[in-house]
Amino acid sequence: MYQIAIIVLIILPSLYFGGKLYRGGIRFKDIYAAFLNSWNAEIYGFRENKRDNFSRSLTHLKQVLYYITVILALILMLTGFIPAALLGKHLFGIFLLIHVLAAPFFCLSSALFVLMSANQNSFSKTDLDLILNGSWKTRGAGSFTLYRKISFWTFSFFSIPAIFSIALSLFPIFGTDGLNNLLMLHQISVIFLTLSFLAHSYCLLNSTLINQQKN
Repeated sequence: MYQIAIIVLIILPSLYFGGKLYRGGIRFKDIYAAFLNSWNAEIYGFRENKRDNFSRSLTHLKQVLYYITVILALILMLTGFIPAALLGKHLFGIFLLIHVLAAPFFCLSSALFVLMSANQNSFSKTDLDLILNGSWKTRGAGSFTLYRKISFWTFSFFSIPAIFSIALSLFPIFGTDGLNNLLMLHQISVIFLTLSFLAHSYCLLNSTLINQQKN
């Protein structure tokens, strides 16, 4: 059942978002190059401003945390979903090892990123007007900004049960049924967490594409 859920709710939406980006002129090599360039720019900006301009250095640090969270999320998704989607099995072997090693760092980076980005992703009057007027249905920078905020808070919400369900299972306080329920909660939370991550990334890339077309 979990294998089917991954195919329907993760793989198919990934193909859909990828197809939309491809038709919009965004290629994987462009995303990769932009990621590396932006990573280097943010690291350089943080180093240059960490003494003289604390506010600006925090902005660069927030972006660095975002990129770290993205990398760790991709590692967790690949190691977690590949065995389940292709083999119909739980984590094992090298997949389990990499997953367990990356998970604590993801928890830390995602928590810091959410705390530092909460104010930026708060809903404004403009967002409310988009919802009330139905303008969120149209393709534009404003609507993608609204989608990005919604996906950000969805990611933040489901990260809580995803993290705590697996963390609680490490303590010897639950029986077999309790551990199975925690595993099910973790699996369900991770699916919605991944969906919100994909939607957030898609909105960011689309906003970038729209801005490039304007310029």
